[in-house]
Amino acid sequence: MARHRPKAVGTGGRVKRTDATAHDIDPDQPVAAIIPDQTFPHDILCCQGQLCRHILSPQESVDSEDARILMSIQAKPVQQVLGGVGVEQVSSTGLVSDAIGAISRHIREKDLMPGDRLPSESILSKELNVSRTVVREAFRSLAAMRIIELATGKRATVAQIDHGAMSLMIEHGVHTDQITIHQIYDVRRTLETRIVTLASIRRSDGEAAEVLALAARMQDSVGEPATLMELDLAFHMALARASRNPVYALLIGSFQGITRQTWPIGWKTRPTQASRDLMAATHVDIARAVAASDPQQAVASMALHFDESVRALLTAGLS
Repeated sequence: MARHRPKAVGTGGRVKRTDATAHDIDPDQPVAAIIPDQTFPHDILCCQGQLCRHILSPQESVDSEDARILMSIQAKPVQQVLGGVGVEQVSSTGLVSDAIGAISRHIREKDLMPGDRLPSESILSKELNVSRTVVREAFRSLAAMRIIELATGKRATVAQIDHGAMSLMIEHGVHTDQITIHQIYDVRRTLETRIVTLASIRRSDGEAAEVLALAARMQDSVGEPATLMELDLAFHMALARASRNPVYALLIGSFQGITRQTWPIGWKTRPTQASRDLMAATHVDIARAVAASDPQQAVASMALHFDESVRALLTAGLS
């Protein structure tokens, strides 16, 4: 009966086994195979799809976190060939996905609100029975989706919703030819005519004053395209907030990334001072209609604004 002593992997905080010698292994039982120079647990392989216990001498050791996982996690078959021998590799991809789902459920079930703190990596690692590396990757993924906030040296907190992730998705769709600029403006026209209807009915005096002030500043900034563009974006966001429906603000905000790329192109197709003044004046008309609580006029002015904008983009060759 052969004696086997698999090479241990893992560094860092270590715990040593007290076994003085390697145990005899029944040849009918699965034998662990270790891929050198890779990190646990991805490199624990078993020819029969099972995780096997390390057989360590006093000189061999394994990371305590890794040892706990080795005893608890079940291998998921991912058939590979190593030197012509079929093996099963444990992947952490599923663990991270499971951790993301568990953390998201924790937020819902505990009724956590924006700013509330999540359990630490250490606590989640124990509760989910995964390594802290898995929890850390789950945190990073959730932060990228703007579900949680991460800050160095502080516990993760529940995030305020924003349009960042959706904005990136829309930009990706445009740059990979899955979404067209014309389709975006079609959606925006539908959304923004509804927005000004609601804003005309629901806006506060302060919100009416804000959109009027932004429109006036736009008229004063016609000669400064970069400033005018930012005021234009702020104007539409102010209207969305005045609708008193946060979903509209989220959606309008998600278009800002691609709008910053198309706006200068459309502006160049307005070569005359009159055409540029008309663009700013249309925003003033929208603002005045909202301030006057006149939804019909607000919708008519917004529709005219989008007709002009789409025409400018078509002139520039964007579709």
